[in-house]
Amino acid sequence: MPGSVIVAGARTPVGRLMGALSTVSAVDLGAHAISGDNRLNSTQVFDDSTRYAKLVDTSTVSYVGNAFSGGAEVYLGRAAVIAASYRRGGTMSLKHGDSTRAQARVPDRLAFSAAYLGIRGSTLAVRTARDTWSNMAGLGSANLTVHDGWDTSVGADVLGPRVAGRSLQLRAGGRWRTLPFGVGTTAVRERSLSLGLGTLIARGRAALDVAGVRSVRDATGVDVNESAWTLSFGITVRP
Repeated sequence: MPGSVIVAGARTPVGRLMGALSTVSAVDLGAHAISGDNRLNSTQVFDDSTRYAKLVDTSTVSYVGNAFSGGAEVYLGRAAVIAASYRRGGTMSLKHGDSTRAQARVPDRLAFSAAYLGIRGSTLAVRTARDTWSNMAGLGSANLTVHDGWDTSVGADVLGPRVAGRSLQLRAGGRWRTLPFGVGTTAVRERSLSLGLGTLIARGRAALDVAGVRSVRDATGVDVNESAWTLSFGITVRP
């Protein structure tokens, strides 16, 4: 986030509060401008296309909003780091042309995370966040139900074996969250499990990453479910 300030622990109130446990602290403040649009194309085609040309009408609905956020992280020696952040949503407007059709608020978000760094070459992490998606209900239809929900995940990135002279990083994680839009009035839950690995190539100037994610969605008391696989491949080049 913009406005990040990194200071020695003994020089700030946060650092004095943590005492000898904290070596580095970070405090961040941010301002966010949020925008987007939906475009609807409507086409009318006549049976006699030789005499009548088709009619095409495009309607654009845009969204404009703002939010402010703040966060802090504290390192506990070299073994762990904890962090917390809060986003306060401002007004979000739905506009059609120059007219404002509806107003709501950008969802608030409260998040916490922690990571253990005490194992060489490895990181164990957990995070959770609460999103108040219902703040945006005023932008939808009267019968649309929006659900607030938690988004929690855990993960590990550990130093693996050496293969062909290269060290592998092994990764695994899990995620549980409630989606903002459900089936009728019933909330939809999503659960994901992921596995992956990465290694350095080109004498350490590039990193190769491969991952697979299995996701499942369902709703309590409703015979509706879906599942999916996501495969990803990435290459990062460091000049």
